[in-house]
Amino acid sequence: MLVHHLKTLPEFFEAIASGVKKFEVRKDDCDYGVADILVLEEWSPEKGYTGRHERRDVDYILRDEKFGVKRGFCIMSISKREQ
Repeated sequence: MLVHHLKTLPEFFEAIASGVKKFEVRKDDCDYGVADILVLEEWSPEKGYTGRHERRDVDYILRDEKFGVKRGFCIMSISKREQ
């Protein structure tokens, strides 16, 4: 299990924080795995890091081009992490 700290733009951060967005699409360059923890940190191009963050568990990862996932990217199913 790894912990990944990820920059997240405000519009995507809000969707995650509200529970509407339950997936994360990322460049697959951080050795993501099921059961890893994502610490999604809100980051604004104008202001930088806002100090807000959300923790999520990675429940499933899709890395298959035959299902439309671009080579070098992954789609992660995420759920709210119980603290």
